[in-house]
Formats: sequence, structure tokens, C-alpha cells
Amino acid sequence: MPCYNSSRHLEQAINSILEQTFTNFEFIIINDGSTDETHEIISGYKDIRIKYFHFKNNRGNYVARNYGLKMAKGNFICVMDADDIAYPNRLNIQYEYMLKNPKIGCLGSNADIIDKHGNCIDKINKPLIKGNRLATFFLMNNFMLHPSLMIRKAMLLKYELLYDTKYKYSSDFDFVGRCARHFSVINISDKLLQYRMHNTQISTNKKFEQKYYADCIRLARVNEFKIRLSDEQKKIYLKLMDNESSLTLNRDETGKALKILNRLLVNNEKLKLYQQNSLYHFFDYILSNKAT
Repeated sequence: MPCYNSSRHLEQAINSILEQTFTNFEFIIINDGSTDETHEIISGYKDIRIKYFHFKNNRGNYVARNYGLKMAKGNFICVMDADDIAYPNRLNIQYEYMLKNPKIGCLGSNADIIDKHGNCIDKINKPLIKGNRLATFFLMNNFMLHPSLMIRKAMLLKYELLYDTKYKYSSDFDFVGRCARHFSVINISDKLLQYRMHNTQISTNKKFEQKYYADCIRLARVNEFKIRLSDEQKKIYLKLMDNESSLTLNRDETGKALKILNRLLVNNEKLKLYQQNSLYHFFDYILSNKAT
């Protein structure tokens, strides 16, 4: 759990982990150069399960997360944010699921959305589909709730997976997408945490920067198919892959998008980046939803 000037909600986040029904864990907290009371709050805890690391200067959320991944000693690694609240059975449910399903490398869940005051205002429901189908969805966006993840450490080590910090505000999208390329990732229906929405979080405060880096990731995925797109084709492809439902393709754009997707399918048959049938159905789904 990285923390940067998180004092307002930090105690609730920490307590929600320390009060889990599953108790055999280490709790790695990285203070990423905070200038508020974050250090004092963390230092006040005497629970021996807490492993506290304090960066003198702010180095960035994903730099801190990579540090935590490297420090983790357990077989499973859970992601946590310093402004969210884990439900008491979160770790137990995910741990038991991972033990029963050894082929699953990354497990996400649904969540309740709370506001800055802790009031429940909505729900997050992620797609509950098989891993080889879900993997194709990461060509479009991150379809797993990042702070809900439990990841099998052996898989990270085997494929040398860390957050790519050049994507700055969207590194989790890239990270989970690469995980999905190498091993099975899946969501379960359980709501395992309260996800806090407020105007200082990255998805709100850095919305436009986050979209820029997400588009960079989408185009990087295209490059993996060993094809090159013109500037016009890139714009059409990004419009196709944009989650914003109001961004639809006209007839001319739809025809050009279809040609791009066919090229991707042809090269995927050779490169075997994704399960071919799953990729075909994903492309069919997004094209039918974007075409006017």
C-alpha cells in the first residue's frame, strides 16, 4: 500500500487490513515522501505485521508499488490503496479462491463506491468472464479493479512483471494487461472493498493525463501484433477502443476500423498473442457497439 499525503483516510485503510479475518500476512506500507501526518500515523501502529518503508522524496505511485512487489515475501500479493477500506473477509476469500484455483494468477473483485465521507453511493461491477476472453478486453481498458487484486507472486517472478512507470497515471492498466497475456486473470462477484471516490484521486485529478497514457498503452498493444498504423488509422483505432459510449464511428470509419481489426486477427493467428476465437468475438462486440 503506497501512501502519499493520505492522512485523511489512512487510519481507516490500515485498520481494515489489520482487522482481516485472515491474519497470517505482512502488511507492506510505503510512504512515498508525504509532507502531511502520514508518517506519524503509520509510526503509531505497533503491529508486527506492518513493514514500513519511508521514501525521503516523492518518487511516484508505481515506483512505490514496484518497491513493494520486490519486498514482498509471501506467495500472494494483494494491492491496496491508502484511501480505500477492505471488507473484513477480503483476504480470506481471495486466499481460499487462489488455493482452489492454482491456474489463476491474478484475482480481482467487485466493490462498493463510497464518497469522501464514507457514504455508499454506487457499486463497481467488473465483467465475470473467463480469463482468455477477459485478456482481450485489456486491449480496450483495465477491466479489473486495481486495489482489489490478489496476484500469485510466482507468476510475477516467472514473467518478470513490474509496473512500467513510463505510463505514469495508467501503469495499472498496462500491468494487468501484460499479466493477462501470460496467465489467467479473473474477477469474482464478491464485493471485497469500499472504493473511495474524491476529487484528489488520480482518476479524477489527472483524468486527461490518464487518458493520454492509456492511449499510449492501447497503441503499444497494437505494435505487439507487428503492424503499423497511419496517423489516421491510429485515431480511428483509439476512437474504437475508447470506453466513452458517445464516441461512435461513422460508416467510413467503421469500414476502416474493420480493416484494422482484420489485420490484427491475421497477425494474431501467427503470433498467438491471444486466443483467436476470443479475440474475434471481442472485436465483433466492440465494432457492433461503436458502428452507427
